[in-house]
Amino acid sequence: MENLVVAGPAGNRFWRDQASYAVFADNLRYPVSRRTQFRVLVMLTLVWAVWAAWSLANRASPYELRVLDDLGAPIELAVADSEGSQLGTTGPDGMLELEWEGTSIIEVAAPGHVTRRVTLGERPDGPVDVVLTARIMRGAVTDADGRAGDGGIRIGDHRQRRTVQHPRGPAW
Repeated sequence: MENLVVAGPAGNRFWRDQASYAVFADNLRYPVSRRTQFRVLVMLTLVWAVWAAWSLANRASPYELRVLDDLGAPIELAVADSEGSQLGTTGPDGMLELEWEGTSIIEVAAPGHVTRRVTLGERPDGPVDVVLTARIMRGAVTDADGRAGDGGIRIGDHRQRRTVQHPRGPAW
């Protein structure tokens, strides 16, 4: 291919080279060399790779919260809150998966149980157990000798003689 010199409208001379684009005759080199373009591309790729690795490294990682009653049974439908926003509700197994976002205070509540606050300073390695105390009485109805009673409980003034039968029977 042959090089060609072309005169522009204002008398400027242009040089048409093998790369098929015109440059001023005063500057016959490419505006940026291919070597420099390659270096810039490599640098931008490295910067992007570092940014991507950094953003993935700082991603929140999940941990599990297990809500149990004072007898060790899992509590279904317990609600976990943090700073006024609901984090989730436990399933039938009492488990709830949460994202770790740094130190937090979690408040766990369930119907029929006393609400409990848990402070997490570091990301836990395993599941975090939260034990909620029941607000109901547990036990068996017995007489003065320790024998099982008739399953009735007297409520109120002894003169009213009201007896309530518990649905689970005498030894609930």
